[in-house]
Amino acid sequence: MDKVRQLTALPDYLLGAGVPEPVAAAASLMLTEEAQRELFLVVDVGAGTTDFGLFLLQHNPAKGVCQVRIVPNTIKVLEQAGNRVDDLRQFYLLELEGIDKASPEREHTLSFLQSTMRLQKEMLFRDGTVEIALANRSKALVHREAFLASTRVMTFSQLLQQELLEVLNATGDGFLDLMHDTHMNVVLTGGGADLPMVQSLATDVVEVRGRRILRKPVPHVPAWITERYPQFAPQYPQLAVAIGGASPELPSVAESVPDFMGLRRPTYTA
Repeated sequence: MDKVRQLTALPDYLLGAGVPEPVAAAASLMLTEEAQRELFLVVDVGAGTTDFGLFLLQHNPAKGVCQVRIVPNTIKVLEQAGNRVDDLRQFYLLELEGIDKASPEREHTLSFLQSTMRLQKEMLFRDGTVEIALANRSKALVHREAFLASTRVMTFSQLLQQELLEVLNATGDGFLDLMHDTHMNVVLTGGGADLPMVQSLATDVVEVRGRRILRKPVPHVPAWITERYPQFAPQYPQLAVAIGGASPELPSVAESVPDFMGLRRPTYTA
């Protein structure tokens, strides 16, 4: 990178085409060997932001068509993500131990917890409970279900669901009709993809402007990774943009259309 910065002109000839990050992260998860016309919602949960985007996939191997279109007005960013869950867990722990927010012990405890924060979060959601050592040498036992039921966590979960609803409410009626007649695929990527409140975005039915839309989760790892490069499977959600962008079957990005104009049901004229 230092050598590139020293060049008088950037080596643009090395770049074939730009690909939006959600397309790189999600498209290779979606493609099958059959013809497809599907909508998929990408939810990329990083450390500081949760990014949403709705896309239309049109794939017809027989005709050599493989493209995606960004659905207008559906790219949204929520400035809360994995780091927010870390903060919520710390608040929960302070309340659990009865540590006063205004006391010097609070700052001492928060500083002490920083080094093991991520590991403790992984253990909590994986095992259901985690025992956390505190600065005063005592230990606190945190239960996953109790933490998820706490007021602050429930509020964050509801905020994620509300953001998803806002994305769908910004979608044209034709796209909503297509999802109502079929379903909406949900692709979860990023380091926070396994968080329970994020997982809930990909299941159950959501109602938007009178349409009941079934949300279907897409597997976290594409088949071409598990079959050809299984060593990368555990890292795929965190590296989905980089690895997905290297897929040999990456679709092209076509021009967006204001709304889906396809007929919901065939009509016949005598």
